[in-house]
Amino acid sequence: MKWFYFILSHSIFVSICAVAMAFQTAHLLDLRVNGFMYGFIFFATLCSYNFYWILSKFSFAGVSQIPGLLKKETTGLVILLTAAAGTAYCQYRSSLPAGFILTAILLTVLYSIPLLPVKFLQFTRRAGF
Repeated sequence: MKWFYFILSHSIFVSICAVAMAFQTAHLLDLRVNGFMYGFIFFATLCSYNFYWILSKFSFAGVSQIPGLLKKETTGLVILLTAAAGTAYCQYRSSLPAGFILTAILLTVLYSIPLLPVKFLQFTRRAGF
């Protein structure tokens, strides 16, 4: 039962939903999609969500708690690194254009700007960016 709870309460569930939406869209539009594309969507969503959550925990923890935070978030870091490797492999196998991937990475970083520990960007927390 713990595994079921883990999947439903973690970014794995969101990644499964992203793949399901992509599959449904391809089915409704009668598109032929490479299986590695679904793998790419799964791993990229998993990587993006774990990046955001680890960054948010780091941002609100304070500088003095970094070693403890890294120890506490070992599972998240392992999932992040595994998802990054899976994303790279599926991107290589599906031959997606690099421009699309770079745009997605840029949007993920822009979404995470308020969490970055840079004093110059602190105004984004108050501005609702």
